[in-house]
Amino acid sequence: MSVGQNIKIKRKEKNITTTQLAKMIGVDQSTIVRYENGGVRRVSDEQLQKICDALDCSVIELTGAESEISSLKKKKISSKMFSQEEQDLILKYRQLPASAQKIIKEICELQISINQ
Repeated sequence: MSVGQNIKIKRKEKNITTTQLAKMIGVDQSTIVRYENGGVRRVSDEQLQKICDALDCSVIELTGAESEISSLKKKKISSKMFSQEEQDLILKYRQLPASAQKIIKEICELQISINQ
């Protein structure tokens, strides 16, 4: 399912109208309708987090990453190359929004430069 479809499902589960959700996150009602109908290709990380806060759910639930994660777990991330702990960290990293992934990359690069 798409992010928009998941937003619609979660919104309806909470008995929240598109107008109410729009007010909660500070956008026009038409923006919510466009999200839900696929009129917006990518919801920004910031907006996605606001929607998650308003709907009391996780980014993973809205992005459908849960199915992606379980699929990756089934495939396993080459257990010959990575320990179980490393595999778990990779899966957790992939669940993060792009902004958080960027921070982690910067920390890793900083650590590498310190060790050189």
